[in-house]
Amino acid sequence: MKGKCLRKDLVKKSGLANKGNALIFAIGIILILFVITAGTLVIFTNWGKSSFLLFSRTHSIHTAKIGIENAIWELKHDKNNYDGYDEKWYQEFSGNDADIDTDGTNESRFIDVKNLRKKIVSRYAVFVVDNNGCININCVGNKAKNNKYSFNEGWSTFEVGFFPGMCDSIASSFVEFRHGQDGSPGVRNIDDDNDNGILASDGIDNDGDGIIDESDEGMDEEDEFRHLKPYGDDRPFFVIEDIKMVGGITEQIFKKIKNLITCHSYDLNIDSENYLRTNINNASISQIASILEDLGYKHDVASQISVNIVDYRDKDNIPTIVVDQYGNQFIGIDKTPYLNEIEPIPEISITTTLMFGIPALVIEEKGPNFIELFNPYDEALDISGWTVKGGMILFPSLNISDVNKNSQDTMDGIKNGEKPEDASSWTKNFWNALLPATIKIPDRTVMPPHSYYVIGDSIKWKIIILQTSAGPVVIPILIPISQPACAKQFEPILFMNFTGCKELSAVFQIIKNIFGINISLNGNISLIDADGHIIEKTDYGSDSPGKTSRQKNDPRMSRASDWFTFHQTPGFMNSCFIPSTGGEFTLLNQYTYWQSSFRVKNHPYSSPAELSFIHKGKQWQTLNIWKSYDKDILDVFTVVEDVKKPVDGRININTATSQVLQCLPLVDTDIARQIISSRPFKNISDIVGTPNSLLNKEITKYGSNLLDDNNNTWIDTEDEKELVISSIINLITVRGNVFTIYVKSQKVIDYDNNGIITNNEIKSESNFRIIYDRLKNKILERRQL
Repeated sequence: MKGKCLRKDLVKKSGLANKGNALIFAIGIILILFVITAGTLVIFTNWGKSSFLLFSRTHSIHTAKIGIENAIWELKHDKNNYDGYDEKWYQEFSGNDADIDTDGTNESRFIDVKNLRKKIVSRYAVFVVDNNGCININCVGNKAKNNKYSFNEGWSTFEVGFFPGMCDSIASSFVEFRHGQDGSPGVRNIDDDNDNGILASDGIDNDGDGIIDESDEGMDEEDEFRHLKPYGDDRPFFVIEDIKMVGGITEQIFKKIKNLITCHSYDLNIDSENYLRTNINNASISQIASILEDLGYKHDVASQISVNIVDYRDKDNIPTIVVDQYGNQFIGIDKTPYLNEIEPIPEISITTTLMFGIPALVIEEKGPNFIELFNPYDEALDISGWTVKGGMILFPSLNISDVNKNSQDTMDGIKNGEKPEDASSWTKNFWNALLPATIKIPDRTVMPPHSYYVIGDSIKWKIIILQTSAGPVVIPILIPISQPACAKQFEPILFMNFTGCKELSAVFQIIKNIFGINISLNGNISLIDADGHIIEKTDYGSDSPGKTSRQKNDPRMSRASDWFTFHQTPGFMNSCFIPSTGGEFTLLNQYTYWQSSFRVKNHPYSSPAELSFIHKGKQWQTLNIWKSYDKDILDVFTVVEDVKKPVDGRININTATSQVLQCLPLVDTDIARQIISSRPFKNISDIVGTPNSLLNKEITKYGSNLLDDNNNTWIDTEDEKELVISSIINLITVRGNVFTIYVKSQKVIDYDNNGIITNNEIKSESNFRIIYDRLKNKILERRQL
């Protein structure tokens, strides 16, 4: 009994007395093991998923790198000298699979990446944006000191607008933000870049406020905002998202403009052949002539245009003279009067008669000689002390009464039987005194604008040739006159070029034979200023006796072939004055608008398009850009001071949207539409369009709208036709150097291996924005979106 109890105690003590508890214990152990196993499975499952996601993300990032490298490769291997949407860096990636820039339009295609088994494992889409097709927010927006958000001559890219019509309400705050706390570019009231002395006297509206050469021009103005090395407290934009800090820029506005703006864009001053453009403001005559000849201008035309270009910009009003290697002389066109009309042989009468029973030939001058100068410019010109030299003979410093008395005594002597040689001995001194002479214009003589200055004649002559048995006797008789009545001064002009009158030429041949003297006249004549500078040198040619004179059509012309014989008009418009000859005026407006053709700035060029004011050395023709005859000059010349220095913010007309193009001065929706439909452009001069094209008609429309668009009192003139061109030519380019590369990459699993990726087959996606400088081969910004 005792043993039995002992056994029960042992069972109780060992815990085996309750079999149910043992079973529960066993199950508990199993459950614990199950939980541990299940937990391990969950952990490993999640780890697998996390690892797959991480792997997928890494895979998509590496795929994005492939897309970036492909885009950079295409950009680096784009070897032509323009950038447009027809090129591989754009076409290679274009499609309608993906909207990478989130503008609501699909613009890119997915490019598949396959493994060795030819299965799609990832894909990427690329969208390349030319930053020069965007508005550089560090270089646009011109709030001048007159508080006008303005442009004028298109001198600087700050005259590119900040989305006029779309962002007018925030344009000022956008510009003011860049200026920092003091509200001015650079340090307030300080000439940070030390150019005030130049800009205040260069004849250019550098700040685009419509006023030229203010005393403070260049101080506290946009040219002092330097985004790479800011002065004072100026605040440049480093990424486009920085513009959100500007007051008034809402998220909605930012979404509208984010794909149209950039912080990085610049252009080189090179032509389509990668040659540096030439600064027209400091190029030498030989440089300019060489460039023009390379463009296809003939040597003589290029030489004349070159001196005219230099005289347009220099300040001395002294025509530049060059002599080429062939000995040809070229005189530039400056703001001076010109020899305009000359009467070398007035009307004369020739009679034969008997005097004292002796046959006599009487040649008598019936009208005056005269020389006319013309000031075609819109300002007065001082011609004090100027001289007209050559091409004429003046009465020598003798007394007219004495000459006439001696002539009468000669005739009386012959009448009374005196030997002719004795009676006419004094005439040898008279004829020997006749030499080519110079006329001096009196001091304090000023020609008003668009006026004539006529040098009239104070002597008429009568020459009597007595055919005596001892030989001919030549007797002069002089008659004082003051003709024509419109003359401002009178000079005793005896003879000018008479080679066109055979009778007068025969008389002088007799004089030469009798007295052994050489009186020779031709049409060579010069206009010389008071300091001895040649203003004009020409050959007016010959005329025949009568009421005609030698005249110019275009007063700037000076070759012998540029003088014409027409009815004389001293003091008035020449009979042959026909400005429509050159095709730049019509028959209807030529006599009211001709003044617009005469431009000599005497200051630097503000735009290469200003070359359109340069005379070509042809009748009433200036360099014509809008008709495209001379447009190539826009590609080789610039007004940039340092041509080796890039210009920030120029707009690529090949890639800019309509909104961006309309930020350029005077470019509206219609012009922007025609620019877009006419591209690609290989040169900036192509913006002119071909004659009669829709682009040409649109871009020149300010010259045919019956309005005075440039406020110069003339309507629809040549410069108005080129108004848009001249305003934007400094601000545009046809190439890009900095590009934004958008990349969307995806890790995918093509479960059904059909080559079509659905949403459930996309396992990871990455989006990047890269800003790449092709010229420097450098990534400027790398951002994951």
